[in-house]
Amino acid sequence: MGGLFGAPAMLWWAAAAAVPILIHLFARQRFKKVAWGAMEFLRRAFKKTQRRVRLEHLIILLLRILALVLIALALAEPLRDVTGLISGQRRELVLVLDDSFSMGVQETDGATPFARARARAAEMTGELRGDRGDSVSVVMASRPVRVLRKASTELDRTVTEIGRLTVRDGASDLAGALTAAAGLLESLPEGAEVVVLSDLQRTAFGDAKNESAVRDLGLAARAIATRKGVLRFVIPRPGITENLALSAIQCRERSVIAGRAARMSAVITNFGDAPQAGSVSFHADGSAAPFETREFESLKPGASESVEARITFPAPGSHVIEARFTTDALAVDNRRALSLDVRGGIKVLIVDGEPSEEPGEAESWFLAAALDPGIEGVRPPFEVTVVPEARMDSAGINAADLVVLMNTPGPRPDTAAALRRFVAEGGALWVLPGDRTEPAAMNTLLFQEGLGPLPLAFADASLPASESGSRRLLVPQPVPAELSYFADPEVSAWLPRAPIQRLWPLTVPAPAGTRVLLELGGEKGGDGRHPALAVKNFERGRVALMAFSGDQEWTDLPSFPTYVLLAREVAWWLTARDSVAAELAVGGLWTRRLKGPVKEALVSRGDAAGLVLRPVREETGETQRLTSEPFEQSGLWRVDLVPAEQQPLVDATPRWIAVNVDPADSDLHRVDAAWLRSVFGADVDLVDAGTQGGKTPATAAEHAWWWLLVGALCALLLETALSQWFGARAESRP
Repeated sequence: MGGLFGAPAMLWWAAAAAVPILIHLFARQRFKKVAWGAMEFLRRAFKKTQRRVRLEHLIILLLRILALVLIALALAEPLRDVTGLISGQRRELVLVLDDSFSMGVQETDGATPFARARARAAEMTGELRGDRGDSVSVVMASRPVRVLRKASTELDRTVTEIGRLTVRDGASDLAGALTAAAGLLESLPEGAEVVVLSDLQRTAFGDAKNESAVRDLGLAARAIATRKGVLRFVIPRPGITENLALSAIQCRERSVIAGRAARMSAVITNFGDAPQAGSVSFHADGSAAPFETREFESLKPGASESVEARITFPAPGSHVIEARFTTDALAVDNRRALSLDVRGGIKVLIVDGEPSEEPGEAESWFLAAALDPGIEGVRPPFEVTVVPEARMDSAGINAADLVVLMNTPGPRPDTAAALRRFVAEGGALWVLPGDRTEPAAMNTLLFQEGLGPLPLAFADASLPASESGSRRLLVPQPVPAELSYFADPEVSAWLPRAPIQRLWPLTVPAPAGTRVLLELGGEKGGDGRHPALAVKNFERGRVALMAFSGDQEWTDLPSFPTYVLLAREVAWWLTARDSVAAELAVGGLWTRRLKGPVKEALVSRGDAAGLVLRPVREETGETQRLTSEPFEQSGLWRVDLVPAEQQPLVDATPRWIAVNVDPADSDLHRVDAAWLRSVFGADVDLVDAGTQGGKTPATAAEHAWWWLLVGALCALLLETALSQWFGARAESRP
């Protein structure tokens, strides 16, 4: 009976229904039969009305009993639809349980919204009847949404499984969960109940200002209604809305070089309604001791503040930076990490097609000085090596991060194949032509009709300055991200000042994947526009092509300070490594191409048991790749490679993976009943979790106690009216 009633002990009051019966029995008149001739006439008259009087008394008695029974049932707080029990109708319950990390906030009483929601989910499942064929489906609403149980009749097992659930680190996706619940109803009988147990964050429904998101929610509600389902939201009791979270972390450097200071920044956001203060500490490689701590004061509601720190890594390899914030009620979003690939230096191989021993005469002199000025005591990020074209070979190419071809006629077929392979595997190539460049060789071996690494093809001959004057560099607006340093108008204004006297025409339109970052235009608007700098991603690598030389033969640009900025911007972009895996969101996948044979990889988080990843050979059959399962927990994960038998590891350095929560779920503000009704319609059922002693009703009979009291009152009123009517009729009879 405990599953039927919230207070089953109150059912003992139903025994009071015996009181009217006892009164009726004791009040019956006792008489002794005495023969009296004068009463014979009355006895015969009484027999005519005896049946009607007994019926009237029985009706009055039953109404009094009914009133007392209804009052007792109301006091027992019925939790189920009594009519459903009588009819034996099967119940189909679909529970949408929000297990996102916001449900783990520690409230003032020490409990969490998830603990309450989990208890209610188990309670409602326990109220179902296996003998009637009731079933329960459970949809977990953290991203990615998953169906835990589908129309399960193993009720006891489901209750046990619900009791073991814990909060996950994924963000809430109630919109996706409702869509999944609507899909489950397709295979269930009509009339199923969909109950949502969540803190009802406004971010969990998607962007409330996004019309398409709101429309999708409405479609899910209509799909539930089409199956005659009941959609019910359990409105949680008021909870904590104050929360500070680390919403972003990033490295301010293009590349992190060992021995050079790198700037790191973390963004703290106040998602609450009151100003907050605190401190952010920065930690390296999982160390408990911070290398720097920054204070912030009076962060306004809804505002964000960036705090910076500097760190120098003594050795290259995989490292990780973690920012930590003073602990508050929601701890999981008080940390954010970023994995870094620290390099020993960017190795640049410049192939000089016109070398010279005289300073300033070699084709490569200005570019080499721009990348490595040779300042004493300062470690440059670029380690430059200059070789003549005759000494360019595949070994030197593979040892570099960036290969620069300056005024070279054209690579040999074997060297061209090595360059294509080098770029495809992640290397960078920069081509600066000159008067020795052979366009036919470049087009045949590197452009390859748009299929090779070269962004654009060369025309047959170079163009001298036009009669209308020299050409100037034109900076597009907005400035491309590859040249972000020139986004400053004061810096970009210097680029057009350097005249370009000669150029190689590059064929347009550009093939797919090629982007023209700079153009050349005549001083007086003549000659039209020509591509000056084109770039292209070629498989894993990057390629840049200039339309003019890198020395002073064709342009005065090397004598301008802008040349240093332009050279470094292009070199930084070309050698910047893919940072997709620097920061993974919960639920994300990590993948890595291996440089050599590996038996397996061990992925671990702190002291937890590690996961084992097996390498998979790529389609080309030449390399292997590691791919993880979705990460369900945030934090710092470490990858250790296990070598194949009798083969040493090419890269034995452990790798760090930073997995972070979605900061959108850090906003603890909730939607209200008016918003829910506006999106899901007036038929949506909203239940206050504080009613009925905090119990969540499982059916539409959540107000059955009220109707039972109304029924008891009606029975008493009817009993009074009938008593008076029957009495009046008795007095009027002769």
